[in-house]
Amino acid sequence: MIGDTIEGENWTGATAGILLHPDVQIARRGDAIILSSGGVEIALTATRALSIEAAVWWPDMGVEIATRRITADLPAEVQTVGQKVSQTVAQTLQWTFAIVRRPT
Repeated sequence: MIGDTIEGENWTGATAGILLHPDVQIARRGDAIILSSGGVEIALTATRALSIEAAVWWPDMGVEIATRRITADLPAEVQTVGQKVSQTVAQTLQWTFAIVRRPT
């Protein structure tokens, strides 16, 4: 399990992401995202909704290869203290990786 925490003030939100190598296959299975490569399957779940988006991997200068990125949004929370309204954050995201299949 990997835990990320973001804290701050006057903040409008953030997106956490995992850039995948282009050789990694990706599929949804229920709430999990299944990552496959080299005969290994890993199930990824998180404490926030996960999205899959197009991305680019640069293995070298001037070399661009299409891939995907898994993202989770961490929105800002508005708090009111007296008459002062501020956007503060103390967001936590936990990523959980579990091996589903190993190479035989």
